[in-house]
Amino acid sequence: MNYLVEYDFNNFNETFDCVPGVRNGVTFDFLDCRIKINTLGESLASFWINGEITSIEEAKSKLNQCIKLLSYIFSLPFYEKGKEVCETQNVLEQNSLLGKNNKERLILVEKYVRKLSSRKDFFEETLDLIIVAIDNLYKDREEDAFMYFFKVIERIAKEHYHVYAERHHKKNIQRENKKKLREFIDNYARDTFHIEFTKDMLDGKTGELYKELERSYYGNIYSKISLFISLNKFNGYDADSISHMVKTRNKLAHGDLVDKEMFEASFAQCEYLAMQMFSKYFFHVEYEKIHIKSQRTKGFEPYKK
Repeated sequence: MNYLVEYDFNNFNETFDCVPGVRNGVTFDFLDCRIKINTLGESLASFWINGEITSIEEAKSKLNQCIKLLSYIFSLPFYEKGKEVCETQNVLEQNSLLGKNNKERLILVEKYVRKLSSRKDFFEETLDLIIVAIDNLYKDREEDAFMYFFKVIERIAKEHYHVYAERHHKKNIQRENKKKLREFIDNYARDTFHIEFTKDMLDGKTGELYKELERSYYGNIYSKISLFISLNKFNGYDADSISHMVKTRNKLAHGDLVDKEMFEASFAQCEYLAMQMFSKYFFHVEYEKIHIKSQRTKGFEPYKK
């Protein structure tokens, strides 16, 4: 007995008309599952797994991960919480309708997913946030969608900072940084205030200032997001755009009114940055390298540059 779950990914109000950028009837394999997508007539995505080599519990887990990842890759709401996994004797036959570039995208994602190991829990938790964000987006709950996209950004930025700090702020590096700062303080005191500090006084002031600078530079979410964007060389994000995103998040979190134009601009950047950061952090490529183009409404593809 095999296992099957089906999703009507276009079951939304008239705001959206979801169209995956694949040929009608395409069938392909991904993460031990087989997927068939119908884009004409009834918009249906079928996810199938071989029951001869998979238990029902394993099937549910694998199908769940596969569906969520494809929701992210397509940026479409394939996933629906609580959808029943059915037993079936039918077999989904694979075909060759999936294009070469899209096959390579899926191969790349699958390669990294199978290597997650110690980061698996963090990966799944962050993917769940994206799925909730996408679900809210397609249900016209834009403020909730914004908050969940921002949570993705926040979680990855914080996790990335901790890893970065461990690698780049080890004791030997801190010593070198403090040495440079110590020299600056000593010279500044002599040249500007005509004061000469004792060794203990200079060490104390250096330690105090180093801690204050570190806290000031990395002690807030703006700085952690900025660090990730800078190191990964993301285009289109400057200090003002990051600041507006953070301010929008704070206003929404406190129930304050947000200017419509400011929200729309921040929302577009927040969503795109969340998708980019997830791709960069876990798959080491820009989102465009794994995104299978799709339309939310006829003629509109959200990630086309």
